[in-house]
Amino acid sequence: MRLDIVLVEKGLAVSRQKAKEYILSGKVSVNQKVIEKPSFDYEMGEILVNMEYQYVGRGAYKLLHAFKIWNIDVKNKICLDIGASTGGFTEILLQNEARKIYAVDVGTNQIAPKIAQNCRVTSIEQMDIRNLDEKELQEKINFFCIDISFISLVTVIPYLQKFLMEYGEFVTLIKPQFELGKGAVSKTGIVKSQRDREKAIEKVRLSFQNEGYHIIGVTPSPIQGKDGNIEYLIHGTWEKRKGA
Repeated sequence: MRLDIVLVEKGLAVSRQKAKEYILSGKVSVNQKVIEKPSFDYEMGEILVNMEYQYVGRGAYKLLHAFKIWNIDVKNKICLDIGASTGGFTEILLQNEARKIYAVDVGTNQIAPKIAQNCRVTSIEQMDIRNLDEKELQEKINFFCIDISFISLVTVIPYLQKFLMEYGEFVTLIKPQFELGKGAVSKTGIVKSQRDREKAIEKVRLSFQNEGYHIIGVTPSPIQGKDGNIEYLIHGTWEKRKGA
């Protein structure tokens, strides 16, 4: 039986969604071996759930998943976290030894104090990335990640080039409900059609490609959005031409 289902049945997690979060963050061990795949086929043995550490935001589990499946390395990189919120993505960047992170969000006082107070983090609040002047960043960046809501990614992607080094990579969360018209979204805000979700992915993919990015892959997020929507992670790179 799948390990995430076992956790729920044994009362170690209140839902499969929560079970997946525990497993993906390395909190679950079977017979003293840490298991990080929710689909792990559990047969028998002692299951332990280490609850000592909690990420500051659910987004951490999503970016962590991307890092694992694409073997992303941000050690010593200058990073830009767009839509930082409580700092879930930023926390993963810190744990993976990023040299500097600019955490940008339109909100105020959302980022967790332990993240904001880290000397490697510069929190830029009340700022729409489309209005951010490149001079507000002390250096160019070679990794960015995006987790935004209520606006389409295609309205943001054209504004990023000015912040970038000659080459680098990115991970962005695609939320189909904000990429599609009202006809594709239910009254409860859910995109139920796989075909519509694929349209949203393709829309974002083309937007990145039109700006000169190379797409490496797209994968479903390991956990759903708070509203129950299926989300996706897209990973890519860029390399500017000389003189660009």
